[in-house]
Amino acid sequence: MIQIAASTARRQTQILSGLNRVIGDGGGWVHHQLHARPGLARMVFEFPRDICLDVYGAMVSLGLELSAASHRIMEELCRCTPYRCDLSGRRMAVEDSPSLQQATAYLCSLEFLRVELSVRFAAAGESENYAEYAA
Repeated sequence: MIQIAASTARRQTQILSGLNRVIGDGGGWVHHQLHARPGLARMVFEFPRDICLDVYGAMVSLGLELSAASHRIMEELCRCTPYRCDLSGRRMAVEDSPSLQQATAYLCSLEFLRVELSVRFAAAGESENYAEYAA
């Protein structure tokens, strides 16, 4: 499991619903969300490795300030994915109703990543970066 720590001054519902949407649209799913204590949320989710750039981009564009270690982890995943995964071989023909065999073969070709994201939400008036405390 990959552990990511972040902080943000944005609203919790805005961040978590945005991530839920990006992960779901990319073929992933959220296992659970936990609001550990006021100002701290944890989210465990999985997604196909070939959308790691979309997930990383969503985290940043939604306003999450990832810790330095978390940025390095995501950068490494995004940089290595094209070499580790044969993305050219992962095409499913566009049909109105692909067969179950075609859909199963496509899904089985994907490598899924499991991530635990810890987010520290700054209270009103706080302006410091709390990514180090989120872990």
